[in-house]
Amino acid sequence: MYKYIKLDQEQQFSDFNKRSFKFNQSVVETPLASLDSLSELVLRLPPEHVYASSSKVDINANLDTAHKEHKIECSLEHALENLATSDSFVMVRSPEIDEQYKELFTGLKNDLEQLAQELGTEITDSTLYLFITSPNGTTPYHIDRYSTFLMQLTGTKEVYTWEPWNKEQISDDELETFVAKTHKVAPSLRDEFVNTSTKTFIKPGEGAHIPYLAPHWVKTCDEVSASVSIIFNTKETQKKGLALRFNELVKRRLGIKLSPISGDKKISDAIKVFLFKVAAKLLSGKV
Repeated sequence: MYKYIKLDQEQQFSDFNKRSFKFNQSVVETPLASLDSLSELVLRLPPEHVYASSSKVDINANLDTAHKEHKIECSLEHALENLATSDSFVMVRSPEIDEQYKELFTGLKNDLEQLAQELGTEITDSTLYLFITSPNGTTPYHIDRYSTFLMQLTGTKEVYTWEPWNKEQISDDELETFVAKTHKVAPSLRDEFVNTSTKTFIKPGEGAHIPYLAPHWVKTCDEVSASVSIIFNTKETQKKGLALRFNELVKRRLGIKLSPISGDKKISDAIKVFLFKVAAKLLSGKV
């Protein structure tokens, strides 16, 4: 039985990792989900787990470097105490290192493992994230090398998502390079695709599923927003990632362009995964 993530086993199961959908969740009901509790958590975590930046950034800003390029103009403590006016975006990686939040992470992982079992797969890795944002803030357009369940705790958000594997929006070469190079950011959102996304409005007690490699950006509404997300890979998405990395490796090392990877299962993908693992051993991991 699921503890936190409440899914419809027909429509939502069939849409998993294919397109975004809304779902219900009960993380919001835990005392740890209050804004005061979350702010206290942020201030007691090691600094290397906390990334603070301005919430007033362009949709195509670099999310990975925003805490350096768009710094908040006050202390973290002041930003959290004045979220309604501080124009702040606070992202926390792995808040479960705090003892009080470890049980929440365990419960969410158990939900993922049950979901994976019902889908006939396995979870290979997972990480928890926390987001606290001032009103009318922007989380820039980006792509995650994971699948995501984003759960709203306080305030409201609009999640703009595009289906993955759209070769017109992101080319095969761009996607292969993005997955192979962890420092690489996704291509910017082009004007012709701005109005082609699916908008999902989520309030406390609701969440949005963002598929593996699905482009997306997020806008907070008129209140302070807090949300938690668990990002993860399944055996299938892990294999897709390795197949994409193999294509990039062959293209970079040998100048040969192989058949592209898509969201469908292919025998050729399995062969590429095997060959990538062999290449990684032969090249001592320098791939």
